[in-house]
Amino acid sequence: MASSKCPSCSNQSFELVELIPSGSSYKMNSIQCSHCGAVAGIVDYTNTEYLINKQSKEINEIHSSLDIINRNLRSIIGLLKK
Repeated sequence: MASSKCPSCSNQSFELVELIPSGSSYKMNSIQCSHCGAVAGIVDYTNTEYLINKQSKEINEIHSSLDIINRNLRSIIGLLKK
């Protein structure tokens, strides 16, 4: 398997560096060469997979709560029809 190399100095060691681009209110992470600092890529500051999984759990909890409410409302409607 090929190893990643810095596009500038061919070093094979990289680091993740937090940055806020000028004119932006969002943080980003720069993947850069640990030797010369050349940027090899930019990734989101936040872990989007974590956030999506968290939202999915919250949606499932809301869905479960709505199911309970729906069952209770059906019971109430049933009692009112008697």
